[in-house]
Amino acid sequence: MNILIDIGHPAHVHLLRNTYRQLQLHHHNVWVTVRDIPAAISLLTLYQIPFTIIGAKRDSLMYKALSQPLLDAEMLRFVKKHHIQIGIGSSMTLAHVGKLSSMKTIILDDDDDEVEPLFVRFAHPFADVILSPDCIHREAQRTVYYAGYHDLAYLHPNVFSPDPTILHEAGIAEGEPFFVLRFNAFKAHHDVGEHGLSLEDKRRLIKLLESHGRVFITSERSLEAEFGKYQLTVSPEKIHSLMYYATMFIGDSQSMTSEAAVLGTPALKCNTFAGRLAVPNELEQKYGLCYSFQPTDFEALLNKITELLSQQDLKQLWRAKVQQMLQDKIDVTSYFVDFIEDFPRRMPKRILIDIGHPAHVHMFRCFADEMLRRGHKVLFTCRTKEFETELLTANHFDFINLGKKSTSVVGKVFDMLRFDAKEWSIARRFKPDVFISHGSIVASHVAWLRRKPHVTFEDTFNMEQVRLYAPFTKVIITADYDNPLSSWSKVLSVPCYNELLYLHPNRFTPDESVRAELGLHEGERYVIIRFVGWNATHDMGNNGISVVNKIRAVRAFEHYGKVFISSECPLPKPLEAYRFPLKPERMHDAEAFAALVFGESATMASEAAVLGVPSIYIDTVGRYYTRELESKYSLCYNFTESEQDQLRAIDKGVEILSGKTHVDYKAARTQLLKDKIDVTAFFVDFIEKTDW
Repeated sequence: MNILIDIGHPAHVHLLRNTYRQLQLHHHNVWVTVRDIPAAISLLTLYQIPFTIIGAKRDSLMYKALSQPLLDAEMLRFVKKHHIQIGIGSSMTLAHVGKLSSMKTIILDDDDDEVEPLFVRFAHPFADVILSPDCIHREAQRTVYYAGYHDLAYLHPNVFSPDPTILHEAGIAEGEPFFVLRFNAFKAHHDVGEHGLSLEDKRRLIKLLESHGRVFITSERSLEAEFGKYQLTVSPEKIHSLMYYATMFIGDSQSMTSEAAVLGTPALKCNTFAGRLAVPNELEQKYGLCYSFQPTDFEALLNKITELLSQQDLKQLWRAKVQQMLQDKIDVTSYFVDFIEDFPRRMPKRILIDIGHPAHVHMFRCFADEMLRRGHKVLFTCRTKEFETELLTANHFDFINLGKKSTSVVGKVFDMLRFDAKEWSIARRFKPDVFISHGSIVASHVAWLRRKPHVTFEDTFNMEQVRLYAPFTKVIITADYDNPLSSWSKVLSVPCYNELLYLHPNRFTPDESVRAELGLHEGERYVIIRFVGWNATHDMGNNGISVVNKIRAVRAFEHYGKVFISSECPLPKPLEAYRFPLKPERMHDAEAFAALVFGESATMASEAAVLGVPSIYIDTVGRYYTRELESKYSLCYNFTESEQDQLRAIDKGVEILSGKTHVDYKAARTQLLKDKIDVTAFFVDFIEKTDW
């Protein structure tokens, strides 16, 4: 692949030099262009990266505007000459030339829209995709978000090791405290009207720090003569090693504040951007790695420095904070390389998810959140069915309600035609790239008509339903247990249960405050019972638990704790007082701390099982996954709807509650989680990377 890296600032050399090396190792043809900026050229030369100078960088905003067409033209000639396929960088020129040529452009931007209005207006609209840290939220629809910062493209431990020889080069003794100061020039387009430390502020800052250690200053512009003795003389590529070992970093530079923070050095910034930028705000508010002050709050800055210097083991504390941050973040260079090589499959997608049951909202909730966080567009369609719209609203998803479902067989046939027409109309406006569902006939039909892939999960194996959607479906995802679709060419089998899409430990941490909301005393046990409406297509011919046995189960279980009932259908009057009192989105927290989940819902039985809570499922047809949960893990017990089996199921519940089963359910769950995958992580990767 022919790839162009465009450098518009010395910091971009650091940002992309590791990406350049990795792309070369992967045998791509990589060219580098750079403005006539001495510091950037010096770094490229130092790192032995060949480059071509295109244009000069000017401070005047008027000159930038007048010279932009000439710069675009020069870059366009370069791109055409070398048949560039993908360009990556942070410049308007790159974005413009992408629109004037066949080159696809990836713009890297870690600034907030509000502080760079010119770049947002004149670069973002022309980019094919904008890559930004996920703490930033911007208007551009082409934005893809990642869990990292620009600084981690060159300061992540995978690509950076501090060089201890820098201390000797700088004349610093081992263990000697020292401070690195950075003074910014505020000449970038986004710096118009902004400022940092005043001359008097700098004097007072140096005076304070000198009493605690040596002071080194690095500056974008010429230093005042009085500060000359503090000027840092080490070569620029070693500045990051020096900051790693520094006692503290203080300055009015955005970039170096973040760099020091991710290196584990206490960092303090003073400029008019303080509190306005997402990246330093997250480093400060979430990880406590840096502090930002307005110039008017300079006294507070001095007080904070004094406070920090009084702390014991300051650097060790910051190193621990960095480790916490690194657990949440990625190796950004590897991400950039993967993104380039997978392009355009990594382009933001428009995803339509059709919901046929409240459980499907839970199924796709974590997936939708992750895809939205990465910059994709997600729209749900649903029906007027128990809790579907409430759950979608509670999760702040965009959705369109297709209407109420019929309960009769004839009505379901007309529903299919009616919902097909509505889904088609929505898809025509939304223009989805992919349709996703759990066995949706409607989504499969409309996807096929629009020549788009339909990807569905399947775990009920109701063949009447499967035959209506399978011919129009691209991929059917099932678990890896033996099932009726195992040999089908469209089937992708993975080690999973659907419930792990949202209840895997990577996706769900139960909230124990639910016990107080349920009115439980400390240590008080409880049972959750679920009754279904038997209106789904796969429920035809089933009647469930008799009213008499519903009451019998409640009476039997309440000897061992409180009983809560969740029901799709009206409850018998004697049981109405047991109805689950909380909002539906609190059910999983409640299941996680229950002593038993009992009833007619395969989904809730499986949910309880993957949470390590024993469950009992009553259904004559049964489910392949609940049978595996019983045979392999003893986490779910299956019974038919016969009168005898209903009574046996109640007895089994009593046996579990009385502690006579001798099964370690938590250990069984641990083994289950070893055997199965984080299904959401798999599905995100599958949808992003599959070439349809």
